Amino acid sequence: MALVIVGLIIIGCRTKIVCGFLGTFAGEGLKSELIRIESVGIMDTALALVNTKVTYIREMEEEIKEKNGIGVNVLVKESGNEEMLIGGITDIDGKYQTFLEAGIYDIEYHYSGCNPIILRNVQLISGEIKEADVRLGIQGKEITKYEFDLTGKY
Repeated sequence: MALVIVGLIIIGCRTKIVCGFLGTFAGEGLKSELIRIESVGIMDTALALVNTKVTYIREMEEEIKEKNGIGVNVLVKESGNEEMLIGGITDIDGKYQTFLEAGIYDIEYHYSGCNPIILRNVQLISGEIKEADVRLGIQGKEITKYEFDLTGKY
């Protein structure tokens, strides 16, 4: 299996009102959500394919808008292990795709100014094609990490 490591850019900030690319709310922020995850097919291969579509929501002129998550950091780890196995970023359409060996993984989505999502215990079988849609919400005064345990699901 080819392993591609992409460097991550971390932008620090001190203010609680404006931070990162999107800015943050002085209040609670917007909730990050797992919209959909499902197995959509089988390939004739030993590896599994994971396709993800990432969007983010933010308030613009007192209206909530959804945008493609361009440049969202995606980290894949073996379940229960904090070491990154593979990492990458989403493309201009907010899409990320990777091939993985069959197993159980934790997949994390991080974007500056947004609340991260962690999908725990994503089970992949050989040849499976799995798709997920996630929506990152803009952070408030504090970062809220949204975790979804998928043990025995999907």
